[in-house]
Amino acid sequence: MHKFYVFLTMVAAVVQSHAQTASVPSSATEALAKVMASLGQAVRAIQRAQASATQDAGQYGKFEFDKLTVTEPAFVKAGANASATSIAKFQKGQVFDVVDKVGPWYAVELKEPVQGYKAGWINAANVVPIGKQITDSVAEAAEQAFKQLADRAIKMREDYRNNPYFTVSGFSIATTPPSISVNFEFKK
Repeated sequence: MHKFYVFLTMVAAVVQSHAQTASVPSSATEALAKVMASLGQAVRAIQRAQASATQDAGQYGKFEFDKLTVTEPAFVKAGANASATSIAKFQKGQVFDVVDKVGPWYAVELKEPVQGYKAGWINAANVVPIGKQITDSVAEAAEQAFKQLADRAIKMREDYRNNPYFTVSGFSIATTPPSISVNFEFKK
């Protein structure tokens, strides 16, 4: 994000330099600088939202699913290793919610406590994960970012359509990472 601040500062300096050459009032360049700063704030807000969505997805990064199906009869252990005490036996086809994963062992929630345990451990060799789409929130954040930036750029273009000093000649938007490039020209 520091690069973005430097870039905006450079853009503001270039705009002011050209504006002085083209006899553009400082109030017009200040207004443009505020619009560009507002776009910068929008980009940073979107970056934070995407980072948050990515981090939320990352909380499930230990496993990309939330359920397991038992593929063959298997013992449920009290701990995440083969020598741990067996507390139950799962039958083929049973489905369980995943609580955690350690190495090749999955902690699963037991439907009813067994020998005082509310969760047990089963080896990955005996189960198949049931997929969970954890990237939806990231994709949605990127789609929202594109829409927000496009709406702001379109509004900026409309706002500057009749401006006597500047015109927005185009813009481009990237969603990952979120950024916007606005092309504007000085009117003669």
